[in-house]
Amino acid sequence: MIFQKRRFLRDAASLAEGEISVDEFLQKHASQPLYYSTPFGEDAGGKQQLWVLSSRDCETKYMPAFTDKEKCRTFFTMIGRRDFIIIKGDLAAFLNAFDSHPILRELGAVVDPDSSAPIEFPPMTRVNK
Repeated sequence: MIFQKRRFLRDAASLAEGEISVDEFLQKHASQPLYYSTPFGEDAGGKQQLWVLSSRDCETKYMPAFTDKEKCRTFFTMIGRRDFIIIKGDLAAFLNAFDSHPILRELGAVVDPDSSAPIEFPPMTRVNK
C-alpha cells in the first residue's frame, strides 16, 4: 500500500508537469485508495450545505478526497463539518460517483487539497473501465 501511494504521488508530479496525460494517470491509478465524505452535510450550526472547495478563480468547485484517513477526518473537522462519515473507496469510484447527482456532474475533484501539491481533476473527469 505504501509503495502504491508513493507511485501515485510520483505520477501526480509527472501529471502536474505535463509529462503524462490525465487519462494515463487515471488508468494507472484507478484503484488508488482514497478517503472522502458525502458531498452534502451539516455545518456546526445544523445548516445543510454542499461541502466543496473553490478554485483560485472561484469558477470551478472541487470535491475533496484524501490519500490518508486521518487527513480526511482532520480536514472536515477543521472546516466545521458536523457528523460526517468517511468513505473508503478508490479513485475510479470517487470520480464516477459524480454522475449520481446533477449538481455533482459540474464539480472537479482534488486529492489532498491541504498538501503542497494537490492533484486536481477538471469537471467531467471519469475513469473508463
